This record gives sequence, C-alpha cells and structure tokens, in this order.
Amino acid sequence: MIMRKKIRSGFNLILAVIFIVLGFIGLALPVVPQTIFFIVGFIIFSFEFPQLANWIESKMDKEGKIWKIYHTHRQKFEKYFK
Repeated sequence: MIMRKKIRSGFNLILAVIFIVLGFIGLALPVVPQTIFFIVGFIIFSFEFPQLANWIESKMDKEGKIWKIYHTHRQKFEKYFK
C-alpha cells in the first residue's frame, strides 16, 4: 500500500511538471493556451503539497474567473489525484 502511494505521488509530480512546462511553452507560442496548463499543473501540485494549495487560495481573488476555474477543477480532480 505504501509503495502504491509513492508511485502515485511520483506520477502526480511528473504529470504536474509536464503541465507546467506546457504552460511555459504556451507563453512562448501564441497558439498554445498557457493559463489552463498552469491551472491544471498547480492543481495537481496542490494535492502533493497542501501548503501550496493554501498559498494559491490565499493569493487569489475569490470572485475572479481564475478562482472559479481553479476551485471547480480542483474539486473534480480530487477523486483522481487523492
């Protein structure tokens, strides 16, 4: 059981890094959207590092569009990444 959790944790971190890299590629290439890749990457990172989730939530405007996207998708992803 512990080994399975470590494998899942490693997979989540690799997946999060891939999404963050795609976000940076999106900054360089105007045809690739960057915002959604950054949001998904940070959501996945936040499952591995709860302090990151707390920091993200403290910095966001609770009424803004990005917050709604982040919060909605984080709840959907919770069943897959926890």
